[in-house]
Amino acid sequence: MKNGLLFLCLGFLLIACQENAPKQDSKEPTQQKAAVETLPALTQEIGQQLVNNCDHVDYIYYELPLSMSMDDKPAIHNVLSQISATPAPAKPTCKAIGRISFNGQGERIVEAELYYDGQNCNYFVFLQNGKPTFGNYLTPAGVQFYKNAFAQAQQQFGK
Repeated sequence: MKNGLLFLCLGFLLIACQENAPKQDSKEPTQQKAAVETLPALTQEIGQQLVNNCDHVDYIYYELPLSMSMDDKPAIHNVLSQISATPAPAKPTCKAIGRISFNGQGERIVEAELYYDGQNCNYFVFLQNGKPTFGNYLTPAGVQFYKNAFAQAQQQFGK
């Protein structure tokens, strides 16, 4: 578990360093940019705030008859370790299947849309003021977690 948190923190540090790198002038056609926009990854500041302060995570699924809520620190750290440091594109062919609220001391730290299909759509889009701001892929462990969770839900609810 400590290794997962260490890799998450290192990932955020790497992203912060890359944010300061000079940007290259892109001459790509605007049609391609409109098709798939890659959002920046969560900032190191927000990542550290999640690691240090998140004490409650709520999941609400849009088309499944279930929701989840957790306040167990090891479980929350497991969820946080499923956030890859790799920025994720907002693919127009992918559909959000749920919303996750990361809370600390009764206040929302950040909210995310979960995109998951087990194949090409496996990422979070984090929202600020209701607008997509950051995007991070799920780690392979995160993909496996959701695969298992949805298999259990399908067995239990038949959906």
